[in-house]
Amino acid sequence: LVVDDNATQADAEAFVARVKDLGSKTVIVDIDHRFPDPKPHIIDTLIVLRDLLVDARITCRFEAVGSNSVSAELRERMRTPQRA
Repeated sequence: LVVDDNATQADAEAFVARVKDLGSKTVIVDIDHRFPDPKPHIIDTLIVLRDLLVDARITCRFEAVGSNSVSAELRERMRTPQRA
């Protein structure tokens, strides 16, 4: 889950490093569904996290764990590559 307390580039990088250390092949990226309309910095960190995972060749899926309240717009942003 990406929440206010872990929504920085450094947090995303540390998380990906840990995933690599553990040898995980897939990560499900999610938000806290108590706040289904995430702040812009949460969305930005989700995208950074997704890009870092892709770069590390770790499968990254964005899913609504425990809820289906995530907006279609947010789902689309997570599916669309942001890097040039």
